[in-house]
Amino acid sequence: MNDPSFKHAKEAEAKLPLNIQHEKQLSCGKFTPHNLSSAKTRDLQDKLNDPIVFDVFNCLEHGQDGTECFLALYKATREGKLSKSQTFMDICSVFEEKLWRASSSNPNSKFGIHYNKNYKNFMILMLLVAKFDDALQNPDLIFENVVCVKRLLDIIKYERPVSVGSDCTKVRARLSYSQDFGSHILGSVLPMDQCEVNDAEDIEVVINNVKEAMAMATQVRAPAIPKTPMIVVALLATDGKDTGQKIHELQMLFLRMAARLSLKVITFSADGAASELVAQALMDYEVS
Repeated sequence: MNDPSFKHAKEAEAKLPLNIQHEKQLSCGKFTPHNLSSAKTRDLQDKLNDPIVFDVFNCLEHGQDGTECFLALYKATREGKLSKSQTFMDICSVFEEKLWRASSSNPNSKFGIHYNKNYKNFMILMLLVAKFDDALQNPDLIFENVVCVKRLLDIIKYERPVSVGSDCTKVRARLSYSQDFGSHILGSVLPMDQCEVNDAEDIEVVINNVKEAMAMATQVRAPAIPKTPMIVVALLATDGKDTGQKIHELQMLFLRMAARLSLKVITFSADGAASELVAQALMDYEVS
């Protein structure tokens, strides 16, 4: 994560005692999303209420490698604190069986192993937490996002021009604390640097500022490159009042970024909204 506020907040938090970190985690949970699409978020939050799980999570988040995590699990196991944790026991049972099969003299022992649901979920989770350079790290229209597009096109050896489009999708107006793109309050049309959260106490301050400014986002604009397959290069919060001039400025910004990467843009597509038509008209006056 390249966001300075996120790094500063996490570095400061990592220096606090574990019990204080736990309290801050619970405080931040007050403003995390609680809609149907965030079931996994709620499930994780519930699990972090367990001091053992929180301790392991903290080791994974701040440790240099996984050694501290496994030592914490080993200590909890020796103390009998995980005997009723079905997920942990199921994962261990698979490891135990694999060790037995690996040391068996029976040549057929490597066949017929069955993986339980918890072990499969564990392996999927290990893949999901891996960091991918091509993932969208910042929702703004920034050069790094366009670089990811160019990298993909180079990989698939696509050298033809591309078509770029953008559209707005209505969203439910709400604010929530998120670490997806750093440490921010998301859901407003204010600049990201005005929504930074460096401490748990900042959350309510930022939320009140957004409400006072009546800056709640009601739509999200997604500039995308279709047919390659479609790639979203930004997710821009908006209140639905974007002018043709504003959209045109975004298009010109993208063109400047594309030019630096020798990415050929043949057209900008849009729907029939009045502001989109104005942006298209303004583009007609630009020199190609």
